[in-house]
Amino acid sequence: MTSTNIRSSSSSLIDPRSGFCNANATFYSKRNPLLLPANTSLDVTTFISSQPHRGTTAFIDAATGHRISFSELWTAVNRVADCLHHDVGVRRGDVVLILSPNSLSIPIVCLSVLSLGAVVTTANPLNTAGEIARQMADSNPVFAFTTPELAQKLAGSGISVVLERVGPTSGVRVVGYVREMMNMEPSSGTRVRDRVNHDDTAMLLYSSGTTGRSKGVITSHGNLIAHVARYIAEPWQPDQTFLCTVPMFHTFGLLNFVIATVALGSTVVILPRFKLQEMVAAAEKYRATSLILVPPILVAMINGSDAIKAKYDLSSVRTVRCGGAPLSKEVTEGFLEAYPTVDIFQGYALTESNGAGASVDTVEESRRYGAAGRLSSGVEARIVDLDTGRIMGVNQTGELWLKGPSIARGYFRNEEATKETINSEGWLKTGDLCYIDDDGFVFIVDRLKELIKYKGYQVPPAELEALLLSHPDILDAAVIPIPDKEAGQCPMAFVQCKPESHLSKKQVIDFISKQVAPYKRIRKPHGGTTAFVDAVTGRRLGFSELWLGVKRVASRLYSLGVRKGNVVIILSPNSILYPVVSLAVMSLGAVITTANPISTSGEISKQVADSLPVLAFTTGKLVSKLAAASDGSLPVVLMDEHNDGVKNAHGVKIVGSLEAMMTESEPSESRVRERVNQEDTAALLYSSGTTGTSKGVMITHRNLIALVHTYRVRFGLEQRTVCTIPMCHVFSFGGFVTSFIALGWTIVVLPKFVMSQLLSAVETHRPTHLTLVPPMVVALVNGAKEINSKYDLSSLHTVVAGGAPLSREVIEKFVKSYPNVRVLQGYGLTETTAIVATMFTKEETERYGSSGLLSPNVEVKIVDPDTGRLLGVGQTGELWLRSPTVMKGYYKNREATAVTIDSDGWLKTGDLCYIDSEGFVFVVDRLKELIKCNGYQVAPAELEAVLLAHPEIDDAAVIPIPDEKAGEYPMAYIVRKAGSNLSESEIMGFVAKQVSRYKKIRKVVFLGSIPKNPSGKILRRELRKLTTSKL
Repeated sequence: MTSTNIRSSSSSLIDPRSGFCNANATFYSKRNPLLLPANTSLDVTTFISSQPHRGTTAFIDAATGHRISFSELWTAVNRVADCLHHDVGVRRGDVVLILSPNSLSIPIVCLSVLSLGAVVTTANPLNTAGEIARQMADSNPVFAFTTPELAQKLAGSGISVVLERVGPTSGVRVVGYVREMMNMEPSSGTRVRDRVNHDDTAMLLYSSGTTGRSKGVITSHGNLIAHVARYIAEPWQPDQTFLCTVPMFHTFGLLNFVIATVALGSTVVILPRFKLQEMVAAAEKYRATSLILVPPILVAMINGSDAIKAKYDLSSVRTVRCGGAPLSKEVTEGFLEAYPTVDIFQGYALTESNGAGASVDTVEESRRYGAAGRLSSGVEARIVDLDTGRIMGVNQTGELWLKGPSIARGYFRNEEATKETINSEGWLKTGDLCYIDDDGFVFIVDRLKELIKYKGYQVPPAELEALLLSHPDILDAAVIPIPDKEAGQCPMAFVQCKPESHLSKKQVIDFISKQVAPYKRIRKPHGGTTAFVDAVTGRRLGFSELWLGVKRVASRLYSLGVRKGNVVIILSPNSILYPVVSLAVMSLGAVITTANPISTSGEISKQVADSLPVLAFTTGKLVSKLAAASDGSLPVVLMDEHNDGVKNAHGVKIVGSLEAMMTESEPSESRVRERVNQEDTAALLYSSGTTGTSKGVMITHRNLIALVHTYRVRFGLEQRTVCTIPMCHVFSFGGFVTSFIALGWTIVVLPKFVMSQLLSAVETHRPTHLTLVPPMVVALVNGAKEINSKYDLSSLHTVVAGGAPLSREVIEKFVKSYPNVRVLQGYGLTETTAIVATMFTKEETERYGSSGLLSPNVEVKIVDPDTGRLLGVGQTGELWLRSPTVMKGYYKNREATAVTIDSDGWLKTGDLCYIDSEGFVFVVDRLKELIKCNGYQVAPAELEAVLLAHPEIDDAAVIPIPDEKAGEYPMAYIVRKAGSNLSESEIMGFVAKQVSRYKKIRKVVFLGSIPKNPSGKILRRELRKLTTSKL
């Protein structure tokens, strides 16, 4: 026997804790050495049969109770192999297709084929005839093993078929029956056994790739022998009885229940398919000790734990081994709480690694939540930076590369894909983002490969996209996963139809369903019915009405000349029609820019001058303000039915009514749909900068799609909420105008925040969630006694607070006043399409002062603002982040963009933060020094510019002053010119005439000089100290 753990003379450089070697930047397994046979002319069947053990029963059919002992198994394997050789003509290198549900025959056929040096390829019984035909065309099998029920999927293929048993078939040529072969005495003629080498192909298992069709993974006899040797090196407890519920056509089921358990002498109880009640009944009947499951089955056992434990005796079950997809801490703890005597062990592997990767093998290791375990015996690993190719070290995240005797030889007849996946040194690029910690535990952070994991099955988006693009009415398509509590993930499609197409969602779903297996079908994103409710009028907008309205409005906008890249401005209070306008504009590839209805005409004028809109949407009450801001030259569509204010607006060019656009039939003229790319700008939201006026933040379609993904992870489907935050703000635009629609939520809309209206809406419409800014939360705390006595808020269970931090004192008072409601805080910027970090669980809400954990796909680093040095855990510096939600840049402002986003895509937030040892983000201070007043951003520099325009002011500085209700107010330090007697009230009045209400100066202090550094920058921290002493 030879050991694969023989290391170089640099072994002294290997860290005994992590297994990391500094000499070659490689992680080595801490498991027992992997001993492989020295004889390279050895097939895996012979190797398995030669392993000593004391097992008696090999397999039990759970449905019939039929048993096969190990002696009967090997007799059957020899007899079937003999028949396949003499009667069917199977020879070394021939491919044999297995198309069957789980059964006792699969191990017999598989081991028989392998003993001949032939190749096993398996197909999913759920696959359509077309999918199976494509696999057969690629692998070219000489015969197929199947059942009478599944034989029809092979009809017309011309392939010879060996059936499991006698049964009716049509359209296939049957050449034998496995059950008859098992009882036939070996042929009197001698059979020359072909020499089988380690490098010969043993299996061809099809793995879903990220591009094109699935690819055949070439697994050698050496790979399978290494897989068995790993279980010999790290043996399971003896005398185990396993319950097989995972499909044997899948690498997870095949390698465990056809290969490993046979070598170890374990008993396997086989279920033909997964049904929860049948599984637990079999576990009780056959006293199973170990279950090997995929995460959706664990979730089902948790959800039904009370009924299961009341009806079934599972006291024999000692361990559950889980693979196929990562388990969350919540699921793990939920399972252990439901089944406290059962240990749960996770693992990580790929079809291409033939079971090798990482695993949890002890109870102590299982307590490392989130980890996939330690590296398997004989496995080496590297973590590689995706951008630079640099090899990383301990606790650094990058793509996981694996190397070892189990790694597949490549992809069948696909040299290009093989070279992309396995390099010249034999390193398998897994496509998974991972890190390995100080103790050698592997953590899976994300999947680069973007495979969709549906109930343990892999669904390649590219395969479904190829089918969608074959539809004559579909111009472009993209398929993504959507979270599902039971299945893990489901495929969802974004489809761009061709001009004049009337293709419906149902037609798209049906088109795909006819061509793929059930687990690959496109699912509806949600089952919601009512999208929006007007809290004042009671008017409702269903999802079908919403999307019909979006389509009609988009068509009318096109007829008005709106084209891709044009900007359309919306100036309106919250309305159930606000999302209709925004989505219609963005669907054309045009850009929506939102203006705050409480802004002055002067402020709106600046936004209009910068963004140059071709069309505006507004209300009758606001049209005069818009007219003043645009000199009456901007075409206007009115959003409300009662337009009394229009007659007072001189020179306004009214070109339409939104209500009419939504109810009119489709225009007769056709329009050419322009291709919209994810990197195209979708929205232009104006954010207050730290210098000068506000800047237009370019939010792309990709940013908003990524935001929808984040909401899917954080929130469930089809909930109910109330919108009080202005839809012009990124916090509300990203939630109520886009993401919550995608989740099928019902959104009750208030035109503006009025506490009594909000509480009445909660009582009437029974929302589960509220999204608020801190002043609203404070108001709920201060009025809690009266509110609780007057209103029924029992439907509420979650308040999401953003816009500014909440103090611990406010949170504790809120929870005490509303004990059934959790407060989830978050952190984000307009430049990040809102979300950067959020809280999710009740436990996270108790981390006071924190903004929560980083959102999915967000990378951050903490940078010393003075030296530029990268900082570590618990160290305070400027937060830099990189994420698919980060803006494209500032509109027509390359200089500001370059200052904010570096060449590597890192956004400098301007916020001083630190991240603790558990990943919680704490915002300490703002470098950007924006003032947050009632959730609005106030730029000190903008107010300073206004103040310095006063003829009697020599110098000025604006800083925030704390306020319990508003959060902060602007306060000014003023240096008057010599001889001036300018008063505080005169200054506040001067500013109030030129800015919005929330930007007004609330306090003035006179100084002899403004403290500044040598370069002339205002030392605002010194002013804050002065303010604190005066307060």
